[in-house]
Amino acid sequence: MRVNYRVWDKENNKWFKPTYEAYKGNLEELLLTANGDLVLRTIDGITHESSFPNRFEKVVFTGLLILKDGIEVAEKDIVHIVGVIPGVEMNDVGIVKFIDGSWMIEKIDGSNGWDLFQEGVEVEVIGNVFENPDLLKY
Repeated sequence: MRVNYRVWDKENNKWFKPTYEAYKGNLEELLLTANGDLVLRTIDGITHESSFPNRFEKVVFTGLLILKDGIEVAEKDIVHIVGVIPGVEMNDVGIVKFIDGSWMIEKIDGSNGWDLFQEGVEVEVIGNVFENPDLLKY
């Protein structure tokens, strides 16, 4: 299984985008090592994340694809979940997190939420904790 991820650059306050212009002397990409560490590859060589501690934050995709929007749901996305399961109506906003071995939607107030892969519910990505912290106010 291939793990897809994206990386938030805390220093520049944006998603990291690789630069592949080695012919201009400009090469910058992040790679994930087998043990989960980030390394930055530039035209000058490879640098381990310990050289730039806390600059980048890895965010893993969950594998859930919202077909109507073509959006792949990722860890730390803020989602709106609506649906009905036997005896329970859902209409909540929460953060996608990996909790106790499962992808969950934790409610904004930190209380127990819902299984991301719940049958009979609709999930809509409305933002993420990095770009839309205002959505975390309840």
